[in-house]
Amino acid sequence: MSINTVSPHFVRAVCQFCELVGFKDPDFLINGNKMEFGTCTVSLISEYGPEPKQMFVYVDIGPPPSVNREEAYAMFLRMNFQLLAGTQGTMGLHPETNNVFYSFNHLLNEETTGQQLLEKLTGLLNHMGDSLAELNSGNDKLDSAAESRARIARLMEKG
Repeated sequence: MSINTVSPHFVRAVCQFCELVGFKDPDFLINGNKMEFGTCTVSLISEYGPEPKQMFVYVDIGPPPSVNREEAYAMFLRMNFQLLAGTQGTMGLHPETNNVFYSFNHLLNEETTGQQLLEKLTGLLNHMGDSLAELNSGNDKLDSAAESRARIARLMEKG
């Protein structure tokens, strides 16, 4: 392999992920671009080097809720604790946009699949959506998020 090679495991996992969610252009993601996933924006970036062993997943969840913001921040901190001190990812605020971000590393090897990636993403989004719904009942953006979670659940059933 050359010094800066995209892992074939990354390419395979991204192609499978795109097929599962109905995204028609996996090369777009493989080349570092973003896609809409439910109410979020997702970036999948391969580690570079002679033998990449992980991908970096960045999920832009959007701005924090405009109401109950203090409770929302407390919820994000509790989620960070539940993510086992960053071993399963971290929640934070993007330093430039102040949007809520979730980021995690995903192992790349012969057994890595797009289904695993989809499950990890949907698990977080479902947990976060349920928690935010408790803070903001009746908020239009959350109603949209609930619709997205239902769509994602249907995708999971197909997988």
